Amino acid sequence: IVLPSAVFGWIAGSKDAAWWIATLLLGWYVGVHVLVMAEERFHLALVPILAALAGAGMSRRVEVWTAARAGRRWAVRALVLTAAVYLLAFANWGFELRSNAPRFSTLLSPAGSSAGYSY
Repeated sequence: IVLPSAVFGWIAGSKDAAWWIATLLLGWYVGVHVLVMAEERFHLALVPILAALAGAGMSRRVEVWTAARAGRRWAVRALVLTAAVYLLAFANWGFELRSNAPRFSTLLSPAGSSAGYSY
């Protein structure tokens, strides 16, 4: 919920100094750390920044929805891009769950503690 809401908050957010700081911080972190250290635990440092963007987006959701219904192009683009990110994120999560289903079933079985996985 946080990731797509953060994308919406980033798209629909007012382009003030706080928006630019969050954008530069995300760009720096993704460019330097996430591409080098692709383990999931290193992605957790992004959650506070994404949560702030998600909060900014959720505070403007009524304004964006009203503007989209009035035919404003920026609002329609924000909603379409947010919907696309939602679809891509859920497709990715579904693919990951499906591809790891055998591991999950082993871990959730009675002998799951002795599976011997490295994580």
